[in-house]
Amino acid sequence: METDDIVRPIVDLHCHSKASDGTLEPAEVYNRACDNGVDKLALTDHDTIAGCLELKQAIDDGRIVKRAELISGIELSCLWNKRGIHIIGLGFDLDSEVMTDAVSRQTAVRNERAVTIGKRLAKLGFPNCYEGALTIADGCQIGRPHFAQYMLAQGYVSNINQAFTKYLGAGKPGDVKSGWPSLAEAVGWIKDSGGIAVVAHPERYKLTRTKLCQLLQCFVDAGGQGIEMAGKAQHINTQRDIAKLCAQYELLASVGSDFHNPEYRWNDLASVPSIPADLTPVWQHLKPVVQ
Repeated sequence: METDDIVRPIVDLHCHSKASDGTLEPAEVYNRACDNGVDKLALTDHDTIAGCLELKQAIDDGRIVKRAELISGIELSCLWNKRGIHIIGLGFDLDSEVMTDAVSRQTAVRNERAVTIGKRLAKLGFPNCYEGALTIADGCQIGRPHFAQYMLAQGYVSNINQAFTKYLGAGKPGDVKSGWPSLAEAVGWIKDSGGIAVVAHPERYKLTRTKLCQLLQCFVDAGGQGIEMAGKAQHINTQRDIAKLCAQYELLASVGSDFHNPEYRWNDLASVPSIPADLTPVWQHLKPVVQ
């Protein structure tokens, strides 16, 4: 895709730490991002801001040398037409009571969901998965990747991918959607906290073009403002298609690696696509949490 001649910062506005289902501590994510050349970073753990708060405090205290701008971030789980959708929140007030309450609600839903997943897996002959996943999560937001790690460690599956394709992925026993807020509610939480809502990885929902357009219209109607461009590993035609939708719905363009694990080199920190010159980058409207 053609871009202008202006030198733009290297930005990564979608990544995860051990605060949710990543493998690195928040400080390790930040330092790795800086080492990879990132100028602006948002840590967007699933349904929690614990990692963001930890990073902000560490930078304030001087325990981490400030190199990249830290943007507040979160990835909220929600439902649209009975489908699980992820919405990124960027640039919100970390001290917002609205966001604090939202995180508390999401944490409760995650815990209830994890218990249900454990019961379903036990019926399939895989005992103690909830307890195992809880131990692996170690006090952080529990998610399906923790179940997958436990199942792999117990020899129930031969690899992480098999855990999702057979037991935890969409339409499988571990795919529990009940309890998540509506799309409009999740967007509302972000807006009311002073942030910008962004549709995360729209190409992954396997929606038809018509359905994707319906999703984006509902998102815009709810006050959503941005869409995440496809990652570098995606086909160029996918990137172009999302860029067209971004322009069509007058959305801000965001980019993120969706980093979880340094072993997955294809989505390492800073592995993000270029944004076409005719689109407005979301980071032009974001302020760092640490000046």
